[in-house]
Amino acid sequence: MYWEDIQKQGYTNSGQIFGDWIGREAKGGQGWITFHLGGDEWLQVSVRNQKAAKDFIPGSTPLLSTVTLPEGGTTVNDLSFQVVKRIGKDFEINCNFTLEHWTAPIYLPAQQTVTATTVKLTWYPARKVSY
Repeated sequence: MYWEDIQKQGYTNSGQIFGDWIGREAKGGQGWITFHLGGDEWLQVSVRNQKAAKDFIPGSTPLLSTVTLPEGGTTVNDLSFQVVKRIGKDFEINCNFTLEHWTAPIYLPAQQTVTATTVKLTWYPARKVSY
């Protein structure tokens, strides 16, 4: 099953979020390279870095001045690999692997690591139409 919802926060236009993908007061970049094996097959490697400013996501606030919180800011670094391969004319395998390291001291004090792997199998049956 698939379910999707629109997030109502942020700048929106008819429910669609618009603006900078990296967010306010943040720095970062992303890049990718794709090697095409054929018209419908490829290998892709992508990297992303994103860092929110320490003054935008502070480590402590005046309301919590008696509590010692770690330094603010957040950092996200991820590396992703994708392979799309055709087996014959009507079968496709799409594999994706992502490794992400993130730090948000106000939420969790240590660096966190997340990995995700997906494998998608698609069958394109021959279309037989007779009138």
